[in-house]
Amino acid sequence: CQLEGVSIHVEIYYKTHG
Repeated sequence: CQLEGVSIHVEIYYKTHG
């Protein structure tokens, strides 16, 4: 993953992992 859109990836990560 690139630094751009990190917040989006984090949101998806938390949404998919609890």
